[in-house]
Amino acid sequence: MKRIAIIIASLLLSLPLVAQEATTVLSPIQQAKQALEEGRYHDVESWYNGLSKKNKRAAQNLALATVAATNSYRIDLAEERMRLYNSLKLRKQEDLANREKVEEHFDLVNRMLSNTRSVNTSEVHLGTLDELLQIIQKQTAHLGITSATTYITPDGKTKWQVGNDSVPAFEVVHKLGNGDWDEANAEKIAIRGLPEGASLSYPFLLSDGNTLYFSIEQEGVTPPNTMGGKDVYVSRYDREAQALLVPTQLSIPFNSASDDFAYVVDEQTDFGWLITSRDCVSDTLRLYVFAPSTLARFEGSEGLSDVAMWRNPPLVDRSYKAPQNIGQKSERPILFWVGDLAIRSEEDLPNSQAKAALKQYVQLQQSISSTEKALTALREQLQSNPRLLNDLRMREQVLNHEKNLESYRLRLKAIRNEVIGLAFPNYR
Repeated sequence: MKRIAIIIASLLLSLPLVAQEATTVLSPIQQAKQALEEGRYHDVESWYNGLSKKNKRAAQNLALATVAATNSYRIDLAEERMRLYNSLKLRKQEDLANREKVEEHFDLVNRMLSNTRSVNTSEVHLGTLDELLQIIQKQTAHLGITSATTYITPDGKTKWQVGNDSVPAFEVVHKLGNGDWDEANAEKIAIRGLPEGASLSYPFLLSDGNTLYFSIEQEGVTPPNTMGGKDVYVSRYDREAQALLVPTQLSIPFNSASDDFAYVVDEQTDFGWLITSRDCVSDTLRLYVFAPSTLARFEGSEGLSDVAMWRNPPLVDRSYKAPQNIGQKSERPILFWVGDLAIRSEEDLPNSQAKAALKQYVQLQQSISSTEKALTALREQLQSNPRLLNDLRMREQVLNHEKNLESYRLRLKAIRNEVIGLAFPNYR
């Protein structure tokens, strides 16, 4: 599991951390490097604060201390150390390059912190990767199947898989009538704006068929604009060009200096899932279950570090419940959440204006459902008869349905915000 701390430490420091025998005692600076690699930034601080004034000004020591302060979002302290680091008269080209990398990382984190989002969390799980993926799969089976290299759609007929070339790309593979995957005719989906050698993982496709979430990392070198290890990105599929648009990095707290991946979201129930290695040791990872619609820009500086590190406590009265099977008796489905309040019908709203807007929301949901069914039918026709791919009329129908779905979904979010504003004007 790679982190930005490992990458930066290996690039910056003239004393690389080598394999140690069990009986070998690590030197203080090697212990500090190890602490940085493991995300124990407070241990790096303890080591640095115990140094003499002269040793605190040593380039490699300042590099470690600046990265630790940056990754723990103590930006004022990191900025102070960065100024001291920049005041050093370095002569070696390697030292100058190392300092430049530390400053680039500081600038990136500082810039991303200005766009930090707070988010309501419903559940937090600790466990191994396999255990956490099992939780996600159990709770999101109706959304498809996500793994390190593959996403399979809910109907089981299409999968997005990571390509095998050095140039980062995905492949879309359809299932044949006999149940086999048509690997021989996989559609290669290029990704604009990624460096050669970037590693892709954990794809997840929204129900619109165009919005793809995935993680990016690169062996040995941090890709441009990433915070470290695996970072979560989102992109849109340009079907005419058969390419994904330049990916956009998700904001803090979804990304951190640790590994962040397996981002899944259920737009209907307003739940999301994310696995991260932050604040973890050994093979333990952390799974957050959260409410995407509660995202709000975090204002001010007090408590910023806790928000950025996702240390806000989970809501007590909200936990995820997967949709029940068709035919089972159940209460009305949840339309969306407002904080920890589930909105199921007009009865949950306090005034007539909000209720009228909710009617529009439900009607638009029905339009989305019927359009999705029509689009699925067309895609199945094209899949079963490849010769229809040259039918301009059918291709135009598919494009029109996709454009309508995109428009409907944008309007749906706008109406949801309108309902919330009318019913709960003080909600932020």
